Amino acid sequence: MTVRSYPTRAARVTYIALAILAAVALSVQFAFASSPYEVVDGVGNTVRLERVPERIVSVAVSGTEILFSLIDHERIVGVTSFDTDESMSNVAELAREVDNIIDFNSESVIALNPDLVVVAPWNNPDVVNQIKQTGIPVYVMADIVEISQIPQNIVALGQAVGAVAEATALAKELEAKLQELDALAASATFMPRVLIYTTWGSTYGRGTTYDELIRRCNAINVADELGIVGWGNVSEENIIATDPDFIVFDFYGEPDQSVINDFCSNPKFSGLSAVVNGRVLSVDQKHMTTTSQFIVKGFEDLLSILHPELLE
Repeated sequence: MTVRSYPTRAARVTYIALAILAAVALSVQFAFASSPYEVVDGVGNTVRLERVPERIVSVAVSGTEILFSLIDHERIVGVTSFDTDESMSNVAELAREVDNIIDFNSESVIALNPDLVVVAPWNNPDVVNQIKQTGIPVYVMADIVEISQIPQNIVALGQAVGAVAEATALAKELEAKLQELDALAASATFMPRVLIYTTWGSTYGRGTTYDELIRRCNAINVADELGIVGWGNVSEENIIATDPDFIVFDFYGEPDQSVINDFCSNPKFSGLSAVVNGRVLSVDQKHMTTTSQFIVKGFEDLLSILHPELLE
């Protein structure tokens, strides 16, 4: 005898809701595919597309990171060497599979015959204008100053490439993970004072993802105490005077332990709390400075350093 199991009423309601959402998403994407449409990019420009772009060149690392989670990878026909660099990109391995690794100049971009070019707000405006003058649509990513802007940035790019459902799902997943980590960090009983330190003697203050992540980790950024806004230098005297609980080096790519060892062996720093307690550590810069969904990796990395007991 064959025994058949039937879904519960709640399950049937869920199935119906998912089917409706899928149908809506498909209808929206079909509408995009069958007629011209307009979107507003990250800096407020209206971008007109004749159809869903099938040949996309991305010269913005954050844009490339997002696109690989939204669309068929074959639609990405060109990226730059920054996207393929393990020290800078969270999708370097995937980016290396793209057929064309180009320099960002108008000739290289136009030669690929793209129907959409995704650029960063700091890309050379002369090159951007040259591309626009040929009639190729250009989408400029937003200049992210707060992590809360990243989900909406994902959705906006998803609208441009006809991946509304995928972008909405990715944005919701990101928001849920950030809320989860926020709640975890809020349970910490110790609020450490933290200095992010680069190999060239600088740090990150207000208006940076580093600063926001430190605060979200229930910690204090020493750079704020020093009045540093954005990226700025920090003197040895200030390091000694502020005496952070943690000193966290950021490295491009693999951490260089010899740099940390040299810092800790410097007689000037021998009395620092971070040195005495073995709290001079490192993070991967590409996780901390990204403005894509990979920012959660930076949050997790920093949380594991400052509050390892929360992740046990």
